[in-house]
Amino acid sequence: MTPECLSDRIAFNDVMDVLVRANRNMRFTHFDDMPSEARASLLPVVEMGEYVGIIEQTRTGSGARSIKTVSHTTLAVLRSLEKPESIGDVFAKLDVRIADIASLVFDGLLEAADHRAAFVSGPKALDIFLKRTRPSIPSGYLSCISREAIDFYARVETATPIDLAWKLYQFNRYPVTPESAARWFRPDFDELMLGRATYAQRRLLGEHFERVLDAERLGWIAWTAKAFRHAKDTSERCKLYVSPRPDQTAWAFREVVDYVPESAATGFKLGVYSHGLMRPDKIVLYFDDFAALRRTHATLESRLSGVPVQGVPFSCQLDARGLFSWGADPRTRGHLSWHSDDSWRMWVCNRLAGALFDGRRAQLSPEDVMRYALVRAELHGVDVQTWARSHFNLPIGPA
Repeated sequence: MTPECLSDRIAFNDVMDVLVRANRNMRFTHFDDMPSEARASLLPVVEMGEYVGIIEQTRTGSGARSIKTVSHTTLAVLRSLEKPESIGDVFAKLDVRIADIASLVFDGLLEAADHRAAFVSGPKALDIFLKRTRPSIPSGYLSCISREAIDFYARVETATPIDLAWKLYQFNRYPVTPESAARWFRPDFDELMLGRATYAQRRLLGEHFERVLDAERLGWIAWTAKAFRHAKDTSERCKLYVSPRPDQTAWAFREVVDYVPESAATGFKLGVYSHGLMRPDKIVLYFDDFAALRRTHATLESRLSGVPVQGVPFSCQLDARGLFSWGADPRTRGHLSWHSDDSWRMWVCNRLAGALFDGRRAQLSPEDVMRYALVRAELHGVDVQTWARSHFNLPIGPA
């Protein structure tokens, strides 16, 4: 269910007398009752032990089908609400909070009665749970461009949530022009980026890191720390973004290469060619804990003072200008093959996109579409002021 720290920032209405019930347009299947082939596809989730089965929903009107994994707690809530009850009565019986009930209603697993006594869910339940307040004004360059992206796509029609997630993810990416393509698409790209690194610097890099040979296929040149091969999984694994403008990337990357052998980085990478240099998250360093990330940031900030900034949306700003930011990738435990949630920003953008898409389809005003997207992000464990995880050790499981 939702972390306890989240609802403090959300202005909920008094909903103790609001009736809620399980959505009747869904079907629950326990993992043990699934065909063996279907169960095998869900094996990473089954082995977690936190989830008991799946719920299939058919969207009214569109006929589109969605599938959600269901935890023990969620199943208990759904079974207790086969008949409508007030939220106050639910609280008296089950160890849940208003944020949990709101999340289940917004997810469509529960329905809530509106002022006309009609049961609704998703975006249509927004005003049942939330006070009508304006979203707080973001502070900091990266928070501003993140909010700008949400505001823009709250007003623009997109074909699918996947399409919208990709557009959010690419926000603040510079366009690839014929000139930039000719300048950066060249066989000696590596040497161009490492050009001024001395023999001693390259030797030191080679002692501590090894090249990831297949990374270029995914649009990167990348290195991983040799000691990292046998490193234990940690709940605080995080990444540092360095986001100079494209024409300053070579110089900035050489400073990273010069310092990284002294750091506790477990790996680092650089976007290749023009399409890689135009993306905002073009330089990324990985760490096993946040303290190590902050030490590296402090050193690199002094070395890269004055470098022009591009800026990475949906990441947490570390410095005054937005050159440095960080994120924490979702845990891979229980990862499903069809989930494209392997990075923090993609995880955030997928959830924002689903909320924005649903809000527009429900014909909310652009302002309410943005309100809905922001509260859904908060309920998923995202601080929408800083774009960090609200609780750093919060495990992010399957949706």
